[in-house]
Amino acid sequence: MKPSSTVPGGGSTLVEFLATITRNPVQIAVVGHSLGGALAPTAALWLADTQGFLSHWDPHRNATLSALPTAGPTAGNSAFAAYSGKKLGAGLTPYYNTLDVVPHAWQASMLAEIPGLYVPHIPKLPVIESLVDLALRLSSAGDYTTLPGLTPLPGKFHEVHIQRAHDERMPDRATQGKGILHDLRELIELERFFLEVAYQHTTAYDSWFHFDPQWWPAAAARLAPPAASPALIAALSSKSATAGDVAQLIRAGAPRKLIIGGALVDAPSGPSDPRGNEIAAQVAAELMKHGG
Repeated sequence: MKPSSTVPGGGSTLVEFLATITRNPVQIAVVGHSLGGALAPTAALWLADTQGFLSHWDPHRNATLSALPTAGPTAGNSAFAAYSGKKLGAGLTPYYNTLDVVPHAWQASMLAEIPGLYVPHIPKLPVIESLVDLALRLSSAGDYTTLPGLTPLPGKFHEVHIQRAHDERMPDRATQGKGILHDLRELIELERFFLEVAYQHTTAYDSWFHFDPQWWPAAAARLAPPAASPALIAALSSKSATAGDVAQLIRAGAPRKLIIGGALVDAPSGPSDPRGNEIAAQVAAELMKHGG
């Protein structure tokens, strides 16, 4: 991909841009957060592997490489992690917030910690335990391993206040049954859980890395997809519900949302939904704005 001409290296591929700055000794740091936290050390490893003789970007090994990934999930297995450490050495310095869910994927021992991350502030929730159990089963054969030198940053619980009044969602006194109240309370706790996840994965890192909130697109801060229905929460946390049951509840609820180009749009309901082609065209158009 080629970024637009308004940024450094605009109109050039990464290799073409790096070739212009490696004619003399230079330090290159590859940095990324979240998905970038997995891509940054992987890109740095690729640079290390392609540096030197016959290299298109640094034939004389003038570049000193380092990688500072934050909040990234594991990018590979134990062999990949060991090889990354061997090639990048002390230049590899990954960090993660101990209360951030994302870097707890996909190493099994860290995945298992997710349900209890916010205890006692937020209790363990059956739906989260079910999702983590599913993640453990899906990743069990991958030997996923965190990068060497992964440094924990001690997280601090931060209650994210729910903006809308939950009283409006409570049933009438005449219809209040123990099951309904239980579902509503679990939904509220689940909402608190995901709001805390969002905070710990983004804003919390500011205390360590001084992230500037003004870098966020203004429109994105105002957009919030709708919460899941109590029926969907119950199905996800039930051991008897089938994939078909869950799919039916998703289709019956509010359309899932996607943010594309700063706008919230309805996601396709399935492979046969004609909106799939429309969404693909919108995503392609947004990428072309920044592509070469």
